[in-house]
Amino acid sequence: GWQEMYDLYNRTEVSTSHRWGDYYSFTRDMSEFVERLGVRATFVFYERLHEDLVGEVSRLANFLGVPLSEAKLQTVARLSSAESLSREGMIGNGRKPRTLRTGVVGDHKQYLSDAHWSKMDDLFRSRLGHISALQPLHQYMGGSGSTQ
Repeated sequence: GWQEMYDLYNRTEVSTSHRWGDYYSFTRDMSEFVERLGVRATFVFYERLHEDLVGEVSRLANFLGVPLSEAKLQTVARLSSAESLSREGMIGNGRKPRTLRTGVVGDHKQYLSDAHWSKMDDLFRSRLGHISALQPLHQYMGGSGSTQ
C-alpha cells in the first residue's frame, strides 16, 4: 500500500536491490553530475511546468538551441499540456500505458498526511537542502512560511 511505498521512497540507507540507491542519494548525485556538466545540462521541475508551461518550453528550447516561433512555442505548449496528454491517454486510468498518474500538482494530499509530508520535507532539507540547483523546490515545502 501507500505506507510501504512511502517507507521505501524515504529510506535513507543504500540497498543493493536498487542500483540507483535511495531517492535522496540519487538526487544528490544527479545534482552533482548536472553541476559538473555546466551549461550542457539543466533541470526540469514538474511544478514549474504547471506554473508556466510556455515559459518552461521556451527555456528548454533555448537550452537545446532550438529556435521556436511564437506559433510553434504555443503549439508545443498546447500539445504537452496536461489536458492534451490526458486526451491522448498519457494521464489517468485509460487503457494505454500512462506516463503520469493524474497530471496535477498537489494530488499527494489524497494519500499522504501532513505528518508524512513534513517528514519528507525534513529529509529533503537535511539531505538536499544545501544543493543550490534544488532551491526552487523549497517554495513547495511546508514550514518557514512557504507554501505547499
